[in-house]
Amino acid sequence: TNINPAFQARELEFLLKKVNCRALVCPLTFKTQKYYNILKQICPELEKARAGDLRSNRLPDLRSVIMIGDKLPGTFSFQEVFEAASSSHHQQLLNVQKKISFDDPVNILFTS
Repeated sequence: TNINPAFQARELEFLLKKVNCRALVCPLTFKTQKYYNILKQICPELEKARAGDLRSNRLPDLRSVIMIGDKLPGTFSFQEVFEAASSSHHQQLLNVQKKISFDDPVNILFTS
């Protein structure tokens, strides 16, 4: 799912609950938005969580936050996740790519 980058904490919380989001990939910042700080507002457990094992009262499905940029408390860095992928994962991705057509629905877009 793509998320409107202007979403504030309340809107982000609604979206993450609505789609039962288990993992979130986001940049540290975009324009004036500081996404880690927004996440901490709705998920204060993030700072003390072990990366990949987040347990939040308000976001019960969310387990992993992957930050593009620096690794922050409770998160994986995108580079860390990228480097953890084995060659078998790459082969799985190539196999999936062969099954997907450019006109297959694969995205839910939430806007304002």
